[in-house]
Amino acid sequence: MISATLIMSLWLPVFCQGGHPKIVSRPSDPLIARSEDKATLNWTLGLPPSETWNSSIFEVVFGIWKHPGFLKTKLLAIDRHGEVLIRPNYEKKISCDFNMSKLQVAFTLHGLTMKDENHYCLQVELGLHQPPLTDPVMLLLEVPHMPTQTSHDKGSPVWLFPVVIVAGSINFTGDIPDRTIKAKLDDDVALGWSFSFNDLGGNPVGPFGAPDVYEISFGIYKSIHGETFLSEKLVVVDSSGKFSVQAGFDRKMDWSHSKYKLTFILKNIAIQDQAMYGVNVELGLSQLPLEDSVIVIIPGLSYVVQNGSSIVRKESAYMMEPFELSFTRSEHDRTADRIKYTLKKDNTSIFIIGKNREDNKFSCFHYVTPKPTPCSADSFSVNETYVSFKLRNVTFQDAGRYLCIKYSSGLYNTTFEEIDLSVQERPTVEIIDDETSAPRAKSSYSSKYRLLLWEKSPMAMLGFECTEVVPSCSEDRPYSAYMSSIGSNIDLTSTARLEDTPFTKDGGSSEHQLYKMI
Repeated sequence: MISATLIMSLWLPVFCQGGHPKIVSRPSDPLIARSEDKATLNWTLGLPPSETWNSSIFEVVFGIWKHPGFLKTKLLAIDRHGEVLIRPNYEKKISCDFNMSKLQVAFTLHGLTMKDENHYCLQVELGLHQPPLTDPVMLLLEVPHMPTQTSHDKGSPVWLFPVVIVAGSINFTGDIPDRTIKAKLDDDVALGWSFSFNDLGGNPVGPFGAPDVYEISFGIYKSIHGETFLSEKLVVVDSSGKFSVQAGFDRKMDWSHSKYKLTFILKNIAIQDQAMYGVNVELGLSQLPLEDSVIVIIPGLSYVVQNGSSIVRKESAYMMEPFELSFTRSEHDRTADRIKYTLKKDNTSIFIIGKNREDNKFSCFHYVTPKPTPCSADSFSVNETYVSFKLRNVTFQDAGRYLCIKYSSGLYNTTFEEIDLSVQERPTVEIIDDETSAPRAKSSYSSKYRLLLWEKSPMAMLGFECTEVVPSCSEDRPYSAYMSSIGSNIDLTSTARLEDTPFTKDGGSSEHQLYKMI
């Protein structure tokens, strides 16, 4: 019997009968790997008998695929001579193995984390006379549930799911779905979550009746900037145990529950039902929700991660000045029983503004420590159109992407809005009357001029002095330069010149501003 190792060593080059290059074998799609492990993606190419890698393949590239159809980021490339180029900072993340005579390539991603879950692609460049070969593959990661070893009545150790009980709160136990669920067409898929909670205050018939729980939603999660959010609600159960289902899904959804477990059932799975599903446990306004999501796929069929959409605006603020991050109020703001606006900066929650319908005013909580604290009254504002989060004494660290998550209770879907904030120094102009500057014999003006040049970088404001004003101030000599915006002195004497800068008595060029004192 031939061993598996020997079979792998008997690779033979593959030749195409049809006369065109093609991909002969490929990884499974999706390819499922385990977190903290590695994943290897193998491809075999086929060429006409008269062609070789060196003669026909210009480059083989592995990278990140962007839906609906292009290679967005190159991670590794192999040229026609076998030279390998790896994207900077990815040297320890990715490696490759290839056999040019057998037309086989393998790319390995190391030290997998959830950030590595993505669409990847092989792209084979064949020259200008024909389009490249492309083959995208989705990489999904499974997160192992680690059991906790405990003793049981002085007997042998037994394995139990980890349970965390915090007074007045609710948490998941280890009895939750696997990260990836493989389903079959037309089957029913049951997704169940078990919870732990302190029920000393009553005897709830299900997790929805646990302390602090406002409602539990089940639905479709989507990705925004690598983070997943509940975007489309399919079923909602409130704290009284009343279940509501989204219009059009009453035949697709079912559910069941016990005191500590809640199960949602997707019936008659179809191709279009492949998605990321999960639960969202909405707690008090001062608490972040409890969330968990899984991916349901049908093996052998292509799966595409669904990306959420958000409205994006670019804003700018000045150093050490206040700034308001204003977002449009949700269209369900006045009809939903609860509305909540969560502000995240670079995927970290920092503020929550919200209210229940019976409340007369909004409240705000600030997440600066693990325990949220109430905001001061001047930290936020709400008017007829906007909710605003106020930043004081803005610094460069405040620059970044701010995502506002607009959550409404009931079957209303979650919506998103973003602000891409830049921070810069406020421009200042210093005008100096320097009567000590002696005019040169050929000059018509005796005053000293200063040119302030604003660069796009908020840190760069360069000042150039010219004691002789000629039509373009273009003498081939260096001028003094200094950084005035932050009080630092930078010597740019060796490089700063004004040869290409119009410098006249009455004004500056379209790109620069000229200020003078006569």
